[in-house]
Amino acid sequence: VTLLIAFICVRSSVWIDYSAFSYFEVVTICDLIMILAFYLVHLFRFYRVLTCISWPLSIFGFLATFLCLASVWLSYKISCVTQSTDAAV
Repeated sequence: VTLLIAFICVRSSVWIDYSAFSYFEVVTICDLIMILAFYLVHLFRFYRVLTCISWPLSIFGFLATFLCLASVWLSYKISCVTQSTDAAV
């Protein structure tokens, strides 16, 4: 749901720099498709047929994605706090 909201926000905003906005469109759509594919594999139990993928190890991929997003958010938060503190001084 969050990726769909992010795509709608990027798509409906005023485009100043085409390349930057198209990059975020592609990223949100690719992530949405990937999550949908994993959901369908789980829903229809295709993981029993697809033995070439180590499904227990795919949990680590989701964990790594979450940690990467947390890192990006914390880096952004730290840089914004630093900039606002520097501007106040």
